[in-house]
Amino acid sequence: MDMHEKVKILVVDDLSEKLLVYRTVLEELNEELYAASSGEEALRLVLKHDFAVILLDVNMPGMDGLETASLIRKRFKSRYTPIIFVTAFLDEFRSQQGYAHGAVDYILAPIDPVILRAKVKVFVDLFRMQREVERRAAEKVLLAEEHAKRLVAEEAHRMSSFLDQASKVLSQTLELPEIMNQLAGLNVPKLAEACIVSVQPSSEAGIIHRGVWKHEGMEVFEETLCNQLLPEIKQTIASSKPMTVEEPSELKWTSIAEFPIAEVLVQPLKARGRTLGTITYLNMAESLKERNKNHTLIDELSSRAAVAIDNVLLLQHIRETDRRKDEFLAILAHELRNPLAPLRNALSILQMKEKENIAVQDASAMIGRQLTQMTRLVDDLLDVSRITSGKINLNFEAVDLHTTVMTAVEATRHHFVSRQQKLDVLFPPQRLCLKADPVRMTQIIANLLNNASKYTNPEGVITLTIRQQNQLISISVKDNGEGIPSHMQRRIFELFTQVDESVEKSHGGLGIGLTLVKRFVEMHEGDIEVYSEGTDKGSEFIVSFPYDASLQVADVPAPEMAHNTALPSKSVLVVDDNVDSADSMAMLLELMKMEVYTANNGTDALDQAEKLRPAVILLDIGMPGMNGYEVAKCIREKAWGQKTKIIALTGWGQEQDRIQSKTAGIDVHLVKPINIDQVRELITS
Repeated sequence: MDMHEKVKILVVDDLSEKLLVYRTVLEELNEELYAASSGEEALRLVLKHDFAVILLDVNMPGMDGLETASLIRKRFKSRYTPIIFVTAFLDEFRSQQGYAHGAVDYILAPIDPVILRAKVKVFVDLFRMQREVERRAAEKVLLAEEHAKRLVAEEAHRMSSFLDQASKVLSQTLELPEIMNQLAGLNVPKLAEACIVSVQPSSEAGIIHRGVWKHEGMEVFEETLCNQLLPEIKQTIASSKPMTVEEPSELKWTSIAEFPIAEVLVQPLKARGRTLGTITYLNMAESLKERNKNHTLIDELSSRAAVAIDNVLLLQHIRETDRRKDEFLAILAHELRNPLAPLRNALSILQMKEKENIAVQDASAMIGRQLTQMTRLVDDLLDVSRITSGKINLNFEAVDLHTTVMTAVEATRHHFVSRQQKLDVLFPPQRLCLKADPVRMTQIIANLLNNASKYTNPEGVITLTIRQQNQLISISVKDNGEGIPSHMQRRIFELFTQVDESVEKSHGGLGIGLTLVKRFVEMHEGDIEVYSEGTDKGSEFIVSFPYDASLQVADVPAPEMAHNTALPSKSVLVVDDNVDSADSMAMLLELMKMEVYTANNGTDALDQAEKLRPAVILLDIGMPGMNGYEVAKCIREKAWGQKTKIIALTGWGQEQDRIQSKTAGIDVHLVKPINIDQVRELITS
């Protein structure tokens, strides 16, 4: 309270003239004076106010002074308020009785004004000093509270900043070893002198560790520490509860006496209901008292770290699953292509030997169409896998659009012929060029033509139109076929989506072709749109590409002319572990008047090649024992092998397979089933 603030004094007496005397005597003190004429009135005033001192008459009718004092003392707030009894008669018994009821002093009547003022002033001053002490104590408490709050706020800010930095660091990498190193580094030296992060990627996998150390030289004991702590780490992973080792000396770390570790805390890393690993904090005795462990910070950091590690493990799982999928598709394609190769060869033999037998020719044509369809399905599956894994690289060059369109038309002509459909191709007056991958551009147009033929009734009409307008070239494929329902137009380019959703799926196919078209168009920085007024009202697909007017037809290299001549004077060695494939290819080449030999494994191939010195080797890659790459490398090491043309005929057709072929010295990499005319051209060129 303010030192100049008036304090309250209570005077209790049943005689009004005495109250007037007290007021007159105490006026000089200049304090706030209250008067009560009975014990009951005094108690009511005590309930409302805090008094510095109470002057209480002992002899009052009704409730006397002793009883009033006793009741005042029973109230918690007034139990220490000074009470001075005023009485005309005082003996030893009455004195003891008064003190027993809470009196601090006695004043005998008639009162001496000087003595009364002096005694009251003492208690007034004491009361004022007490309030000052309380005020200062309250200020100190307030300051202490504010200081504590400021410390808490600063610590919360430091904690928040640390966790924000931790989140940034943990999100910078998606590689498990790197994120473990980063996590361990975050903890040293802020939370520990050494930190080991341990992660168990799966329930079947072993535990891997990464450590960071404050003191140089501690890292040499990482393996020892991890081995010593392995039981505690495993127990923490199993229980998902933190574990503190208060006396690490019991672990018998005799080999690291140079760094006496006094405390070990093993903190679990939990995410999605599973404990992925632990963070182990190690502190030495000399810094243990100074270091104040923030368990809230450790819990929050471990929670964020667990989420980051869980994301990395999920990504690793996705990558592994994707890798296995790619391997499966590659093996599947290889296994499917191997039986297709002898079938294609046998078909070519039939077509060459039975030229006069119309029935055989018709059957051969039918088999050829089905083989082509089967090959296209296998290729489409692999293309989807390559695109989704980002393994397709386009080889851009100046492409004559007229030639590309006619190549696609020729490749799909049998569809229109077999269904007696009319195909109209409309070109602009000038020849156009695109910067494109010629193989994929042909595939885009061919897939659109195949799709149009598939969903157009026999004797229907398909129109292929090329237009150039402003800075765009558009290719439109329009039909008068089944059309596309409005609800399917939004999904038509999704993988495995087909307009025909019936169980029978009368049109066949895998629902891959249009997905490939869209992906290849986008890889050419183009766009594709579909239009249809609904069922049985036909459809139109329009692909658009950027047009560069500076490209001229003259920029397109002229294709080399194919020569269908045989070289009987030069021998050909066919190497394939599939006997049917090797024999059927040999029969085909012999019908072309070539000198042909076969081998069914790598060792025999090398022996025959050494004896025959063939001009051309048709070489399978996936053979048991010595594979085709190894055979090619051995041949290239021979002086005579430098001039031999080696052509790979294989079911392995991914980009890495082609790179391996080139590295092994193989000149051309062909994927089964092959076009016999292409093989003949390669042999005779």
